[in-house]
Amino acid sequence: MAGGWTVSARRAAVPSLVATLFATLAACGGNAEVGPAPAPTTTSTSTGPIAPPSAAPPRTLVQRGLFGDAAAGNLLLDPTFEQGENGVGRWEFNPLGNPPSVAQQALLSDSPAGIGLAAGVVQDLSASGGAGSAIVLITQVPGGVGPFHVGVWLSVDPRENQPSAPSLVTISFAQLWIEKGTPTKIAVPLAADRTRALGGRTWYRFEAEAPGPNPIGSLLTIVLKPSRYRWYLQAPEVVPAPLATQEKQARRLAQPPTRPLEAEDVALMRAYRSQRFPRVAPSVLPRRQRSLP
Repeated sequence: MAGGWTVSARRAAVPSLVATLFATLAACGGNAEVGPAPAPTTTSTSTGPIAPPSAAPPRTLVQRGLFGDAAAGNLLLDPTFEQGENGVGRWEFNPLGNPPSVAQQALLSDSPAGIGLAAGVVQDLSASGGAGSAIVLITQVPGGVGPFHVGVWLSVDPRENQPSAPSLVTISFAQLWIEKGTPTKIAVPLAADRTRALGGRTWYRFEAEAPGPNPIGSLLTIVLKPSRYRWYLQAPEVVPAPLATQEKQARRLAQPPTRPLEAEDVALMRAYRSQRFPRVAPSVLPRRQRSLP
């Protein structure tokens, strides 16, 4: 090829280049021996032996149920105070027509049931600048032989005014009907030994053992007296005693005396029963398609 090397010339030059490279490396290396690398110099600023790291505190495995400490046999279908359709096991707010209140739900990790069970949040929204209006929550549960374990957790905001909150709470568990005599109720008291401080908020436990039998059901009523509190309610339960957790069976609950229903109890029951409960919608299919094949 003119003006450059031919292919045969390039092939002939490769061996000579390799030989020249090896000869050069041998001349540079000679018989010189490579000495050991100098030891690195270290500078120590410690004045004594280094203390071993402190041992981490031991961890403890805590097992909790899907809904916190709530029993699986809870007769309340709605333990989260969610506003929705009325019915047995669901909560009704202010059946007596009290001024408007707000009902929400909140997941609170620093609560007795944790995030496994949402807390109901209620607050009076009346426009008056005074103490506000009472908030009434009521629900009906199925009947049974009894006795029943009744309980609920409560807390409030603002947190600095918590000590006065329990005195504003009235919880009752009433019979709807009995075969002989007059229906009675019990007042569900505050369990002083069950108070919990979580995340800077104090939670109060109201609980009791209610007698039976309640043939056609009972009414659980929570009355929050007028205040400007923002109330948190969690894990309400009505559980037949044989279905209660082992912890509740081992711990003796308060057994308040039964009392006859008062006029305000009867008025509340009548207002609750006058609510329009959901009914099964009639079929809209043609007559010939209503029956099953």
